[in-house]
Amino acid sequence: QSRKFKKTNNQPVKEGDSNLMLSIKTMKTVLAILLISVANVSVRAQQGEAKIPDTPAGKVFGEFMKAFNTGDSVTLRKFHKDHGGDENNADQDLEAFKQTGPLKFHSVKSSNDFEIEALVQAKNDGQWLNFYISIDDKLPYPINNIRVQPTSAPGQ
Repeated sequence: QSRKFKKTNNQPVKEGDSNLMLSIKTMKTVLAILLISVANVSVRAQQGEAKIPDTPAGKVFGEFMKAFNTGDSVTLRKFHKDHGGDENNADQDLEAFKQTGPLKFHSVKSSNDFEIEALVQAKNDGQWLNFYISIDDKLPYPINNIRVQPTSAPGQ
């Protein structure tokens, strides 16, 4: 026994009717587009939650991460020079880069104008790291201290 459906013009149709199938395909397409749109908005909202603060420490941290993630000696030396630090620190940064690869910022654990502690993830092995920077309170905000320590993944 075949089921019957009603078209909008009240004419009975059988399953498999091309008009009915077209409308089901259209609904599936619209639903898929909506789901993708919601997922994209959700991902953007999650990414928007993790922002580096607009403080001197946050700015230096962001600039350091950008320089570090290049893996380039010249860029790292320029960063240290521009911030009144020892350009030779770039050598240590490059050794760390060889081990970790680029670092992906995840979230801020604590922050004030001259200190920031962030959670980052190493690309090479996926390891989670606490990344702490303290800076001088005067321009060009040289880095006083950097500490990087392994930690557990978020939520663990």
